[in-house]
Amino acid sequence: MRKLLISILLILLIIMAALCIKNGINIGPLHVLGVSQIQAANDNLTGKINEAKTANQNYENMLSKLKEDISALTQSKEECLSRINSSTESQLQDATQTKNYTIEYLWSKVGNHATKEGVVIKMDVTSGSIANSEYRNLEFTVTGNYLAITNFITELENDSTLEFTIDNFSMTQNQCTFTVKDVKIQQEQTTVTTNAGNSSTTNTANNARNSTNEVQNTNTVE
Repeated sequence: MRKLLISILLILLIIMAALCIKNGINIGPLHVLGVSQIQAANDNLTGKINEAKTANQNYENMLSKLKEDISALTQSKEECLSRINSSTESQLQDATQTKNYTIEYLWSKVGNHATKEGVVIKMDVTSGSIANSEYRNLEFTVTGNYLAITNFITELENDSTLEFTIDNFSMTQNQCTFTVKDVKIQQEQTTVTTNAGNSSTTNTANNARNSTNEVQNTNTVE
């Protein structure tokens, strides 16, 4: 009889142990994961690891493409500089952007691209490399996440109404700077207000040389 009771007790203990191993233990503050719970947690962790690997691979691919674009831009720049060094002033003007913009139009176009891609931009209008005062350089500082910045630059380059050529490109994790050289800007008195999100900017074309304009999108893409 004693052996029978011990056998029954052992069987019950084995069954309880099996159930605990399968379903885990939840007694007050004591929580022990079962096999199925451990498997589910492992599957979840594996999924997150795979997502991280995919995101990292996408980042590396985009970074590689960006480096290729920078290399192509650098090569184009060197070719342009070589031609510029052997060109006269009149030839430079003939080869420079022929479209004549107003500050208001530029801010409207650039501001729309910034709002669309969710980046914050700062644009300084400075003296151009050509003696003609109508030609100015646009110094850009763009802040945002990596993807938003690259999309913004692509939008500018592909905008046929602007014909921007990116120069002096430099990028950190969340910010980049670049220059668009010798943009022909009309010199009439023009007041510009550009709104993106909650910010606004006012600029006078006659004071463009010392002006700083900023467009901000409050719904920045994370």
